[in-house]
Amino acid sequence: MKAPRLMLYGLLSLAAPLVAVAAPPSTSFFVVAHADDWQLFMNPNAYRDLRNANARTVIVHTTAGDAGAGTGRVGRQQPFYLAREEGALRALRFIKSADGALGQQTLGEETRTVNGHALTRFASTDGLAVMYFLRLPDGQPSGSGYAATGSQSIRKLKTDGKPISAVDGSTTYRSWEDLTATLAQLIRQEASGSRSVWVNIADTDTTENPGDHSDHIHTSLAIQDARLKVSTCINRALFVEYATQNKPATLTGEDLVINAAVWGATTSGIADFDHASTFEPGHNVWLSRNVLRTLGGTGHCTF
Repeated sequence: MKAPRLMLYGLLSLAAPLVAVAAPPSTSFFVVAHADDWQLFMNPNAYRDLRNANARTVIVHTTAGDAGAGTGRVGRQQPFYLAREEGALRALRFIKSADGALGQQTLGEETRTVNGHALTRFASTDGLAVMYFLRLPDGQPSGSGYAATGSQSIRKLKTDGKPISAVDGSTTYRSWEDLTATLAQLIRQEASGSRSVWVNIADTDTTENPGDHSDHIHTSLAIQDARLKVSTCINRALFVEYATQNKPATLTGEDLVINAAVWGATTSGIADFDHASTFEPGHNVWLSRNVLRTLGGTGHCTF
Protein backbone atom coordinates (compact mmCIF):
# COMPACT_ATOMS: atom_id res chain seq x y z
CA MET A 1 0.00 0.00 0.00
CA LYS A 2 2.98 2.33 0.44
CA ALA A 3 4.23 2.24 -3.16
CA PRO A 4 1.94 5.04 -4.47
CA ARG A 5 3.08 7.37 -1.69
CA LEU A 6 6.75 6.69 -2.35
CA MET A 7 6.22 7.37 -6.04
CA LEU A 8 4.66 10.73 -5.25
CA TYR A 9 7.29 11.84 -2.78
CA GLY A 10 10.25 10.45 -4.67
CA LEU A 11 13.01 8.95 -2.53
CA LEU A 12 11.95 10.69 0.65
CA SER A 13 12.98 7.97 3.04
CA LEU A 14 16.38 7.77 1.41
CA ALA A 15 16.76 11.53 1.21
CA ALA A 16 15.85 12.05 4.86
CA PRO A 17 17.60 9.45 7.04
CA LEU A 18 16.49 9.35 10.63
CA VAL A 19 19.05 10.87 12.98
CA ALA A 20 19.22 11.27 16.72
CA VAL A 21 18.17 14.75 17.78
CA ALA A 22 18.76 16.24 21.22
CA ALA A 23 15.58 16.79 23.20
CA PRO A 24 14.32 20.37 22.84
CA PRO A 25 13.23 22.26 25.97
CA SER A 26 9.57 21.97 24.97
CA THR A 27 7.48 19.27 23.31
CA SER A 28 3.94 19.79 22.09
CA PHE A 29 1.59 16.94 21.16
CA PHE A 30 -1.48 17.34 18.96
CA VAL A 31 -3.44 14.11 19.41
CA VAL A 32 -6.46 13.81 17.15
CA ALA A 33 -8.73 11.17 15.70
CA HIS A 34 -8.65 12.10 12.01
CA ALA A 35 -6.01 13.43 9.65
CA ASP A 36 -7.72 16.79 9.20
CA ASP A 37 -8.72 17.56 12.81
CA TRP A 38 -5.65 19.53 13.88
CA GLN A 39 -5.80 21.72 10.75
CA LEU A 40 -9.48 22.55 11.24
CA PHE A 41 -9.77 22.87 15.01
CA MET A 42 -6.27 23.42 16.43
CA ASN A 43 -4.77 25.98 14.09
CA PRO A 44 -2.95 28.34 14.00
CA ASN A 45 -1.64 26.77 17.26
CA ALA A 46 -0.17 23.76 15.45
CA TYR A 47 1.37 25.97 12.77
CA ARG A 48 3.14 28.18 15.30
CA ASP A 49 4.41 25.22 17.31
CA LEU A 50 5.74 23.53 14.17
CA ARG A 51 7.54 26.76 13.22
CA ASN A 52 9.20 26.98 16.67
CA ALA A 53 12.87 26.10 16.31
CA ASN A 54 13.16 25.46 20.06
CA ALA A 55 10.41 22.87 20.35
CA ARG A 56 9.44 19.48 19.02
CA THR A 57 5.88 19.07 17.77
CA VAL A 58 4.36 15.60 17.54
CA ILE A 59 1.07 15.03 15.72
CA VAL A 60 -0.69 11.74 16.42
CA HIS A 61 -3.69 10.49 14.41
CA THR A 62 -5.43 7.60 16.14
CA THR A 63 -7.82 6.51 13.37
CA ALA A 64 -7.54 5.97 9.64
CA GLY A 65 -10.55 8.22 9.06
CA ASP A 66 -11.56 5.65 6.45
CA ALA A 67 -15.35 6.18 6.69
CA GLY A 68 -15.86 2.43 6.76
CA ALA A 69 -13.80 1.66 3.66
CA GLY A 70 -10.83 0.21 5.49
CA THR A 71 -8.04 -0.25 2.95
CA GLY A 72 -10.52 -0.51 0.08
CA ARG A 73 -10.40 1.94 -2.82
CA VAL A 74 -14.19 2.31 -3.26
CA GLY A 75 -13.71 2.88 -6.98
CA ARG A 76 -10.94 5.46 -6.60
CA GLN A 77 -7.26 5.19 -7.50
CA GLN A 78 -6.12 5.23 -3.87
CA PRO A 79 -7.71 4.18 -0.55
CA PHE A 80 -9.40 7.04 1.28
CA TYR A 81 -7.25 6.61 4.38
CA LEU A 82 -4.07 7.15 2.33
CA ALA A 83 -5.61 10.24 0.74
CA ARG A 84 -6.28 11.68 4.18
CA GLU A 85 -2.77 10.84 5.33
CA GLU A 86 -1.37 12.48 2.21
CA GLY A 87 -3.29 15.62 3.13
CA ALA A 88 -1.81 15.70 6.63
CA LEU A 89 1.72 15.03 5.37
CA ARG A 90 1.41 17.72 2.72
CA ALA A 91 0.20 20.21 5.33
CA LEU A 92 3.21 19.37 7.51
CA ARG A 93 5.65 19.80 4.63
CA PHE A 94 4.00 23.08 3.70
CA ILE A 95 4.34 24.42 7.24
CA LYS A 96 8.00 23.41 7.43
CA SER A 97 8.65 25.29 4.17
CA ALA A 98 7.00 28.53 5.36
CA ASP A 99 8.83 31.82 5.93
CA GLY A 100 11.12 31.47 2.95
CA ALA A 101 12.70 28.10 3.73
CA LEU A 102 14.85 26.78 0.89
CA GLY A 103 15.03 23.26 -0.46
CA GLN A 104 12.58 20.38 -0.55
CA GLN A 105 10.98 19.61 2.79
CA THR A 106 11.37 15.88 3.25
CA LEU A 107 9.91 13.46 5.78
CA GLY A 108 11.63 10.24 6.70
CA GLU A 109 9.29 7.27 7.16
CA GLU A 110 9.78 4.36 9.51
CA THR A 111 7.82 1.77 11.44
CA ARG A 112 8.45 2.33 15.13
CA THR A 113 7.53 -0.22 17.79
CA VAL A 114 5.88 1.38 20.82
CA ASN A 115 4.69 -0.84 23.69
CA GLY A 116 4.81 -3.79 21.31
CA HIS A 117 2.75 -2.09 18.60
CA ALA A 118 3.96 -1.20 15.11
CA LEU A 119 3.26 2.48 14.39
CA THR A 120 3.90 4.42 11.19
CA ARG A 121 6.07 7.46 11.96
CA PHE A 122 7.26 10.34 9.81
CA ALA A 123 9.82 12.93 10.90
CA SER A 124 11.40 16.02 9.41
CA THR A 125 15.16 16.07 8.85
CA ASP A 126 15.64 18.41 11.82
CA GLY A 127 13.72 16.00 14.07
CA LEU A 128 11.44 18.77 15.34
CA ALA A 129 8.31 17.74 13.45
CA VAL A 130 6.93 14.23 13.94
CA MET A 131 3.74 12.60 12.70
CA TYR A 132 2.20 9.25 13.65
CA PHE A 133 -0.63 7.27 12.06
CA LEU A 134 -2.20 4.52 14.21
CA ARG A 135 -4.81 3.70 11.52
CA LEU A 136 -7.57 2.40 13.78
CA PRO A 137 -10.99 2.03 12.10
CA ASP A 138 -13.20 5.11 11.86
CA GLY A 139 -15.92 4.68 14.47
CA GLN A 140 -18.61 6.96 12.99
CA PRO A 141 -19.79 10.05 14.90
CA SER A 142 -21.84 7.83 17.23
CA GLY A 143 -19.02 5.40 17.96
CA SER A 144 -21.00 2.46 16.59
CA GLY A 145 -18.40 1.74 13.90
CA TYR A 146 -18.96 0.52 10.36
CA ALA A 147 -20.09 -2.99 9.50
CA ALA A 148 -17.46 -3.24 6.74
CA THR A 149 -14.67 -2.86 9.31
CA GLY A 150 -16.20 -5.09 11.96
CA SER A 151 -18.17 -2.35 13.75
CA GLN A 152 -15.01 -1.45 15.63
CA SER A 153 -14.42 1.86 17.37
CA ILE A 154 -12.29 3.45 20.06
CA ARG A 155 -15.49 4.00 22.08
CA LYS A 156 -16.22 0.26 22.07
CA LEU A 157 -12.65 -0.45 23.13
CA LYS A 158 -13.20 1.72 26.20
CA THR A 159 -16.80 0.97 27.11
CA ASP A 160 -17.19 -2.64 25.93
CA GLY A 161 -13.64 -3.93 26.04
CA LYS A 162 -13.88 -4.87 22.34
CA PRO A 163 -10.41 -5.15 20.77
CA ILE A 164 -9.64 -2.89 17.82
CA SER A 165 -7.26 -3.61 14.95
CA ALA A 166 -5.58 -1.15 12.58
CA VAL A 167 -7.16 -1.21 9.12
CA ASP A 168 -3.81 -2.14 7.54
CA GLY A 169 -3.42 -5.14 9.86
CA SER A 170 -0.33 -3.67 11.52
CA THR A 171 -1.45 -4.22 15.12
CA THR A 172 -4.33 -4.91 17.51
CA TYR A 173 -5.12 -3.23 20.83
CA ARG A 174 -6.65 -5.78 23.15
CA SER A 175 -7.85 -3.36 25.82
CA TRP A 176 -8.18 0.30 26.77
CA GLU A 177 -5.19 -0.20 29.05
CA ASP A 178 -3.18 -1.44 26.06
CA LEU A 179 -4.00 1.66 24.00
CA THR A 180 -3.40 4.17 26.79
CA ALA A 181 -0.14 2.48 27.80
CA THR A 182 1.01 2.73 24.18
CA LEU A 183 0.19 6.44 24.04
CA ALA A 184 1.97 6.93 27.36
CA GLN A 185 5.09 5.24 26.04
CA LEU A 186 4.92 7.37 22.88
CA ILE A 187 4.84 10.51 25.04
CA ARG A 188 7.82 9.32 27.07
CA GLN A 189 9.85 8.55 23.96
CA GLU A 190 9.12 11.78 22.09
CA ALA A 191 9.22 14.19 25.05
CA SER A 192 12.05 12.66 27.05
CA GLY A 193 14.27 15.43 28.36
CA SER A 194 11.82 18.26 27.72
CA ARG A 195 11.05 20.59 30.59
CA SER A 196 7.69 21.73 29.24
CA VAL A 197 5.16 19.36 27.65
CA TRP A 198 1.71 20.10 26.23
CA VAL A 199 -1.05 17.87 24.87
CA ASN A 200 -3.54 19.52 22.52
CA ILE A 201 -6.79 17.56 22.42
CA ALA A 202 -10.54 17.80 22.06
CA ASP A 203 -12.40 19.15 25.08
CA THR A 204 -14.31 16.29 26.69
CA ASP A 205 -16.62 18.60 28.64
CA THR A 206 -19.86 18.38 26.68
CA THR A 207 -20.95 21.75 28.01
CA GLU A 208 -17.89 23.36 26.45
CA ASN A 209 -17.75 21.08 23.39
CA PRO A 210 -21.20 19.67 22.60
CA GLY A 211 -21.98 17.31 19.74
CA ASP A 212 -18.42 16.25 18.95
CA HIS A 213 -17.46 13.08 17.08
CA SER A 214 -17.08 9.97 19.24
CA ASP A 215 -13.61 9.33 17.84
CA HIS A 216 -12.57 12.87 18.84
CA ILE A 217 -13.83 12.45 22.38
CA HIS A 218 -12.43 8.98 22.99
CA THR A 219 -9.07 9.92 21.52
CA SER A 220 -8.97 12.78 24.02
CA LEU A 221 -9.98 10.48 26.88
CA ALA A 222 -7.23 8.05 25.87
CA ILE A 223 -4.51 10.67 25.87
CA GLN A 224 -5.70 12.10 29.19
CA ASP A 225 -5.48 8.63 30.73
CA ALA A 226 -2.04 8.23 29.13
CA ARG A 227 -0.98 11.57 30.64
CA LEU A 228 -1.69 10.26 34.13
CA LYS A 229 0.57 7.27 33.44
CA VAL A 230 3.41 9.62 32.51
CA SER A 231 3.29 12.77 34.65
CA THR A 232 0.85 15.37 35.90
CA CYS A 233 3.41 17.97 34.80
CA ILE A 234 1.94 17.77 31.30
CA ASN A 235 -0.20 20.80 30.40
CA ARG A 236 -3.45 20.46 28.45
CA ALA A 237 -5.03 22.63 25.76
CA LEU A 238 -8.67 21.60 25.26
CA PHE A 239 -10.30 22.60 21.98
CA VAL A 240 -13.92 23.04 20.99
CA GLU A 241 -14.38 21.29 17.65
CA TYR A 242 -17.58 20.78 15.63
CA ALA A 243 -19.51 23.24 17.81
CA THR A 244 -17.35 26.19 16.77
CA GLN A 245 -19.34 26.43 13.54
CA ASN A 246 -22.13 27.94 15.64
CA LYS A 247 -19.85 30.46 17.34
CA PRO A 248 -18.73 33.89 16.13
CA ALA A 249 -15.53 34.02 14.10
CA THR A 250 -12.46 34.51 16.29
CA LEU A 251 -9.66 34.62 13.72
CA THR A 252 -8.75 37.37 11.28
CA GLY A 253 -5.66 38.68 9.51
CA GLU A 254 -2.54 36.51 9.54
CA ASP A 255 -4.18 33.78 11.65
CA LEU A 256 -6.96 33.33 9.11
CA VAL A 257 -4.46 33.33 6.24
CA ILE A 258 -2.44 30.61 7.99
CA ASN A 259 -5.51 28.44 8.53
CA ALA A 260 -6.67 28.79 4.93
CA ALA A 261 -3.20 28.04 3.56
CA VAL A 262 -2.67 24.93 5.71
CA TRP A 263 -6.15 23.71 4.86
CA GLY A 264 -5.52 24.27 1.16
CA ALA A 265 -2.37 22.17 1.35
CA THR A 266 -4.33 19.45 3.15
CA THR A 267 -7.14 19.33 0.63
CA SER A 268 -4.76 19.31 -2.33
CA GLY A 269 -3.32 16.05 -1.03
CA ILE A 270 -6.77 14.49 -0.74
CA ALA A 271 -7.71 15.58 -4.25
CA ASP A 272 -4.42 14.41 -5.77
CA PHE A 273 -5.10 10.96 -4.34
CA ASP A 274 -8.35 10.86 -6.32
CA HIS A 275 -10.87 11.76 -3.61
CA ALA A 276 -13.22 14.71 -3.35
CA SER A 277 -11.59 17.90 -2.14
CA THR A 278 -12.83 19.12 1.23
CA PHE A 279 -12.10 22.74 0.42
CA GLU A 280 -15.80 23.59 0.50
CA PRO A 281 -18.18 25.56 2.77
CA GLY A 282 -19.02 22.66 5.08
CA HIS A 283 -15.40 22.42 6.22
CA ASN A 284 -14.19 25.95 5.54
CA VAL A 285 -16.57 27.38 8.15
CA TRP A 286 -14.20 26.14 10.87
CA LEU A 287 -11.17 28.01 9.52
CA SER A 288 -12.12 31.33 11.10
CA ARG A 289 -12.81 29.83 14.52
CA ASN A 290 -10.47 28.75 17.29
CA VAL A 291 -11.83 28.15 20.79
CA LEU A 292 -9.89 26.51 23.59
CA ARG A 293 -9.14 26.53 27.30
CA THR A 294 -5.94 25.50 29.04
CA LEU A 295 -5.23 23.49 32.16
CA GLY A 296 -1.75 23.76 33.58
CA GLY A 297 0.11 20.73 34.83
CA THR A 298 1.60 20.26 38.29
CA GLY A 299 5.15 19.44 39.24
CA HIS A 300 8.28 19.28 37.09
CA CYS A 301 8.72 17.17 33.97
CA THR A 302 11.52 14.71 34.65
CA PHE A 303 10.60 11.70 32.51
